[in-house]
Amino acid sequence: MKIKFLTFEEVKKIQINQINRYGGLHGLRDEKLLDSAINYPQATFGKKYLHPDIYHMASSYMYAIIKNHPFLDGNKRTGFIVGIIFLAYNNIFIDAQEDELFDLAIAMTQSKITESEAATFFKQKSIAKNQTTIN
Repeated sequence: MKIKFLTFEEVKKIQINQINRYGGLHGLRDEKLLDSAINYPQATFGKKYLHPDIYHMASSYMYAIIKNHPFLDGNKRTGFIVGIIFLAYNNIFIDAQEDELFDLAIAMTQSKITESEAATFFKQKSIAKNQTTIN
């Protein structure tokens, strides 16, 4: 099964949804930084993905959105939601409490965890249904 990645427009809609639900400033601060963030998980070399598995791809979405800070507001919320939605698009669901996800996003923001540690969190908390494989 082919991996489904999120589009630029989908990520923008996720940020709008998060701002509408929880408050903050609407808008994109830097289009190029968002483009970079959404392409980071898809990076390849020699037709092989640079990220070793789908969990690392999810954490790379989260990392790039949080660290690139492409939106005026809601980067942490958008980052971890995009990671979770990416996994769901690929039939992997995260069974975690809201406070665990909040703590994960804050830890990444403060550089207290790495992308690999976030990937491990996603893997440990995942429930796979017809899991997507990486070629």
